[in-house]
Amino acid sequence: MNNNKNSGFTLLELLLVIGITTTMAVVSFQDKMLETEQAQARRLGMELFQYNSAVQNYLAHQSGHANPSSLQGTFTGVNWLKSTSCGGTADKEWLSCNFLAHSNGKTSFGRLSFTTEIKYDPAAGLSGRTVMDKLSLGSGTSRQDRADLSGLAALVASGAYAVSEDGKAVTAQDSTVAYCPDTAGTSPINAVCQSDKGSIVMLSRNLSAADRWLRVDHGNAMQNVLEFRTGDPTPSSQSDIKAIDSVSRQIRNVARIYNLGSGNSNGESDNLYLGKKHGDAAKAMVTLPNNAVVVDADQEVLGKLVVAASIDARGDISTKGNLRSDGDASIGKNMTVAGTTKSVGDLITDSNLGVGKNAVISGKTTSIGDIQGQANLNIAKDGVFGGKVTAQNINAKGDISSNTLNIAGGGRFGGDIYAPKLIDSNDNNYLIDPNGWSNLNAINANSINANSINSNAINSNDVSSNTITSRGRLTANEFIDLKGVAGEGGGCWPNGVLGRTAIGEILSCQSGIWKKAGGMDKASLSGNGSTTLPSGLIIQWGTTGARGNGATACYNFPFPNAVFFVNVTTVGRAHAGANGHDYIGWKNNSCFSFTSEPESGGTQWFAIGF
Repeated sequence: MNNNKNSGFTLLELLLVIGITTTMAVVSFQDKMLETEQAQARRLGMELFQYNSAVQNYLAHQSGHANPSSLQGTFTGVNWLKSTSCGGTADKEWLSCNFLAHSNGKTSFGRLSFTTEIKYDPAAGLSGRTVMDKLSLGSGTSRQDRADLSGLAALVASGAYAVSEDGKAVTAQDSTVAYCPDTAGTSPINAVCQSDKGSIVMLSRNLSAADRWLRVDHGNAMQNVLEFRTGDPTPSSQSDIKAIDSVSRQIRNVARIYNLGSGNSNGESDNLYLGKKHGDAAKAMVTLPNNAVVVDADQEVLGKLVVAASIDARGDISTKGNLRSDGDASIGKNMTVAGTTKSVGDLITDSNLGVGKNAVISGKTTSIGDIQGQANLNIAKDGVFGGKVTAQNINAKGDISSNTLNIAGGGRFGGDIYAPKLIDSNDNNYLIDPNGWSNLNAINANSINANSINSNAINSNDVSSNTITSRGRLTANEFIDLKGVAGEGGGCWPNGVLGRTAIGEILSCQSGIWKKAGGMDKASLSGNGSTTLPSGLIIQWGTTGARGNGATACYNFPFPNAVFFVNVTTVGRAHAGANGHDYIGWKNNSCFSFTSEPESGGTQWFAIGF
């Protein structure tokens, strides 16, 4: 009889397999948990980097603050770096509104809080020190501090910062992120950790010498030439310099490039020089000593060139196209134009004006020297000549104005003749002066209109004159019909003249103001009103909807002579920080400019003049 051994696993073997499998599963699970925790720690490091970078940007921006010591304080959470538009307290968005919004301002991993202390030292400037809560995982009695994950997060957060070449890492960085172990000992890291053990501590400072980038907070420590090279780092010839790739030497997306301005400490001018590589000669030739941009090379403008002020050229101005001027064109020396010259405004030259073809000038033409034209000279408006004008024929569709006009033959004028006097060539004692005294032997006319007539007797049914002066009394056998209509309270001259209102009330000119005879002061009692005192003083007041910086308002009516005083007041200051900075800019007899708080109630004004 044969004894056969049973096939299969014994119970002991099965238990051994199950034990090994369970152990491997536990090890694998622990490995996966550690991998997950490390990934979360790296994410924590990126959140720490974002927060500390925001603190660093805040310090850099505030480095030029007039009173940096006022920024000192302790801030908890992240809202002090967020804009007021999303519930923060900052006037600028240093942190995104979405940063840790899902976790109420605490870190995604470990729910750690931020506590930042801002300090100011006159020697070292502003600094910010942030202490994080300890990173602990687990629950109840099994909860434990995780120094390994805290160190990994600090390492990730500090990986984006560079270390300066001068000094140790802890003291030379603009930003330092470190895990402070809960152990005793002396280490350079103690300068950052101080008494905070077992926590992540971040230090931010405004150190321009340790920054790799060109800074925009006026904190650059560099005092040297900024030079771009993509070819030979040490070019030895002109060909080596030309071989440098120009595409890689561009400055793009720049908002403003400006000159040094006042306070240059190196003794040179405050100008900004653009152009040649070696432009020292330009510094001796420049005529603008300060706050100018000097180009010491040729310029080519492919688009439109708009100049708000004048263009002063020491050399020639050449153009292949037309030379157009919408305003006045003033030329100190000769102007020679081979083509057409068109000017909408005045054309003024102190010397000769030579035009090879037609000259079409819509405004005045003033020339101290000769004007030579090979073809016709067509002047659409006035032509003013300082010397003689000699021509066979002058065809003028408009006026001819001259100090002396000698016409050898007859003269026919289809329009008006303007002259100060007309003098009889046979006897100079007889003359006509429209603006003064005239002497005529006899006048035979149906009607005579004159400012003044001196005669022994005038016998006429109707005398029309601007002024009639009587050496004695003026007697009327009937009524006096006053044609002069004026408004009460308006300006007048001279004192004593009489007039009337539109409804027939008698007015007299008193102290430069039209007033009713025996009447009281004129007043308009309303929100926008005025009053006129017997002395002639005029007071006006009103309310305007204009407000803000550089607003303009006008009086209820213009002051006839002058304005003594204007004041403005903002109606209903309701905004926080309203400080009453209401003040007047310019003023004239009709209007004024002012600056007031931007309240919806408008601005009240008060003016005195006469």
